[in-house]
Amino acid sequence: MDESKTNTPISTYIESLSKAGAGVVAHLREGSSAPGKAFETKVKGLMLPDEVKWLWRTFDGMNSEDTTLDQLWLEGCFYFFSEAEALDDFMITQRLWEKDEAFKDYWPQGFFPIATPGDGSRMLVDCSPQSETFGAVFELFHGGGVSALAPSLFDYFTLARKWLEENAIWIDEDGNVDRDFDRSDDIQQQMFPDAMY
Repeated sequence: MDESKTNTPISTYIESLSKAGAGVVAHLREGSSAPGKAFETKVKGLMLPDEVKWLWRTFDGMNSEDTTLDQLWLEGCFYFFSEAEALDDFMITQRLWEKDEAFKDYWPQGFFPIATPGDGSRMLVDCSPQSETFGAVFELFHGGGVSALAPSLFDYFTLARKWLEENAIWIDEDGNVDRDFDRSDDIQQQMFPDAMY
């Protein structure tokens, strides 16, 4: 990871949220000084994209004490895990793969969770180094399966900033990030027309 590259689409988006008065920014935990180390120790056969390391370097999850989920949605939908939370979630998933062969069709084995809206859905990153979509971001919609969100995590945060600029997401009267899903979907498809929706 290029240590000098501190101005990423992740940090730029968070700065935009802060300027807009989003309360979620106050709930971001301090970033990790060694992001990805725990992943490398516990997860075999997969590789964490550098952009996920930058996520945890920028902030390592969220302080959720005395909050509701909607106060923690960073872009109007997802609560982002710390590295420890993501690993715990992934280890549970591994046990499900071992017990139920059909679960692999629902949640592909190389896909690692980094966020949830809180309803059983997940934001996943393809961490299979041999995969054609390595580093791409997907949504596992609870009960519905996987669809593409963006070619990379940086692309996803670039998209989120575009949503904010075009009022597809906004800060409501309580300081929470809210989203018009129809409008955000339209912008997403314009930016990434080749993605699987």
